[in-house]
Amino acid sequence: MAEVWLAEDLRLGRWVAVKALHSALTEAIDPEAVAAFEREARVVARLQHPNIVAVYDAGEFAGRRYIVTEYVHGYTLRQLIATQGRLTEREVVRLGRQVASALAYAHAQGVVHGDVKPENILLN
Repeated sequence: MAEVWLAEDLRLGRWVAVKALHSALTEAIDPEAVAAFEREARVVARLQHPNIVAVYDAGEFAGRRYIVTEYVHGYTLRQLIATQGRLTEREVVRLGRQVASALAYAHAQGVVHGDVKPENILLN
């Protein structure tokens, strides 16, 4: 549905992640996918939490919808488990608290993540 690139914001001198809908997904072809992508940008942009990636910008360029977010330099929980193997109880508790804190905050704002999995948990 989308591609993610690492980019440099030259105006502000920082690295960002740019998530863009695949070029084949246009309003004419799949209006629901476009609407869901735009809704994601609006919803996540209003969340301000240390364990939730910040949204800096969203829009359309050359017919493609995009979201610009904070870049998390690191790896996913899936990658950590693949390289390290089993996590210690202490690591599980520490990471679990951070994930639970972010999800509780989002839920209090009326937002349900809907796709919590190790590939979507970013660690730095």
